[in-house]
Amino acid sequence: MSHSPPPTVLERIVAQARTRPDSIALRRCDGRDAMSYGELIGAVEDLAATLEAGSVTHGSRVVVLSDNGPQTYLSVLACARLGAIAVMVDDCLPAATVARFSEITRPAAIIPNKGGGVGAENGERAYPKAQPDSGADEALAMIFTSGTTGEPKAVLLPNRTFFAIPDILRAEGLRWIDWVAGETTYSPLPATHIGGLWWILNGLMHGASCITGGEQGASLRELLVDNEVATACLVPTLLTRLVSELKLTGTDVPALRFIAYGGSRAIAADVRFIEAAGVRTAQVYGLSETGCTALCLPTDSESISRIEQGAVGRPYPGVQTYLSPEGGAARPRVPSPPPTAHCGSSRRPTCWGTGEAPSAPARCWPKAG
Repeated sequence: MSHSPPPTVLERIVAQARTRPDSIALRRCDGRDAMSYGELIGAVEDLAATLEAGSVTHGSRVVVLSDNGPQTYLSVLACARLGAIAVMVDDCLPAATVARFSEITRPAAIIPNKGGGVGAENGERAYPKAQPDSGADEALAMIFTSGTTGEPKAVLLPNRTFFAIPDILRAEGLRWIDWVAGETTYSPLPATHIGGLWWILNGLMHGASCITGGEQGASLRELLVDNEVATACLVPTLLTRLVSELKLTGTDVPALRFIAYGGSRAIAADVRFIEAAGVRTAQVYGLSETGCTALCLPTDSESISRIEQGAVGRPYPGVQTYLSPEGGAARPRVPSPPPTAHCGSSRRPTCWGTGEAPSAPARCWPKAG
């Protein structure tokens, strides 16, 4: 029996725009740069036309100078509209670093951070059709690793990276992590980080109102309350900050029902406090090289004890990441133990291409997801 291929990221967001064109898709936490779903798709079409006129085609790489606002995510989707790859680069990086990333990726275009309003008129528009070569395994974005073990490496992330976890959970009837159409979801994580890009794109694919920014604000609790945030993705330091504010004020966040956390080791007492306040939590294990599809687990007594044991930072059970020469045998350096649980793709990452000479495997672009 044949199965239809899963819709791409853009196709899923277009479907939401057809259903709720006037609902807010993206905005900053202070209300600026708000865009409805209809405006978002209209702006995607306009920017894609501009890029296409500038010789951006299917498979081209386009540097997106990111400030993590609506313009950033609009740019990613405009690249997807053409089958191009959005190369995510923080616009606060030194010019020399941006130039080095451009040297590695050889982009056909660079989309600057324009700031200000990015909306388009929400009139009668033809919604974009899927590109003939688009699919779950088509590369959507490229992000750079942190560089803690050497020069940052560019990692290709296919469409599948961004919907593997939700699709698997839905198929299994699990609600470990979810987004609901019409709810407000928040992530202060940068779009150049797999967690930030993954969370906001998932919010859009599910019809949520996605807000960004504000991580340097005076009060995280007030941000969540003022924006009536229902779901959020936080790093453990922000989770600690929220717990401190809740204890200090003796108040709660009425609309908040779920927090996903990850990126570093959380404090077990913080997770217990949030759960006791009636807010569900789940730990998302992400890694640039595995496309944030390694593991997603709800909080329970065992997972909290694992936090206390310092399990974070160790190799993921059952996950191996290594580079293999084209046509050659894969040689993992260190065997991994059998998987205890996993959610996402079980396929081994493979090398998509080399940044420079074929003899320089350290400059490989791992294809993740």
